Amino acid sequence: MKAKMKGYSPLSSPDSAYDVFVTYDTTDPHVSEWVMRNLRVKLEEEGEKHLPLCLEERDWPPGVPLVDNLTQSIRYSHKTLFVLTEGYVKTGVFKLAMYLAHQRLLDENVDVIVLLMLEPVLQHSHFLRLRRRLCGKSVVEWPRTAAAEPWFWQNLRNVVRVDNQAMYNKAYSKYFHQQSSLRACARQTSTQLSLCLKPRASADMGDKPDVTEVLSFDKSKLKPTETEEKNTLPTKDVIEQEKAAS
Repeated sequence: MKAKMKGYSPLSSPDSAYDVFVTYDTTDPHVSEWVMRNLRVKLEEEGEKHLPLCLEERDWPPGVPLVDNLTQSIRYSHKTLFVLTEGYVKTGVFKLAMYLAHQRLLDENVDVIVLLMLEPVLQHSHFLRLRRRLCGKSVVEWPRTAAAEPWFWQNLRNVVRVDNQAMYNKAYSKYFHQQSSLRACARQTSTQLSLCLKPRASADMGDKPDVTEVLSFDKSKLKPTETEEKNTLPTKDVIEQEKAAS
């Protein structure tokens, strides 16, 4: 399953854009098999619209550092789907991927996070609780019964295709739009301020000073003054007289 699929562009190409980057526990053979045989097929090959996925085991170029692959995958994908299992949430890969996904929210005001609960994990996590309040539709759970699976796949397709912020709780949506406007205003203000503070080059910096008025000034108009000299230095004769007297 690690072979390249027909029609796929390598992740190293900046022009390639995926609908979904799927991050999961690649060290767990059961999870890898589920992603490749179920998730990939349902999203890429079935449904009205095929959704190109970015998969570590298939699309990551070999020899590239993990952090670079994660960064590029999240950057060039519209959504990042976290397939959560008990083992995966304890790994450094999960924490790094979640950090990078949150950076897109902070830097670009783009929420790309979708959580797929393949196992009931993080049930007491403040992060998961907040995520459910902010964008509950971006948290989906694998159904316990086979009868509910068709609805699960249809719901997942909808979630990864729709902008997360369009699914935000209205109480939080207004806040995020305000923050976005404030960030844009701050960037504009910062740009204008930098232009104002930028030193301006003077056209006369290299010219000599104009001394015409100084040279043409009539010195006879100055009022004569008398200055009494004080503490003048003694002359040579005075010094000799003082020496003879001593």
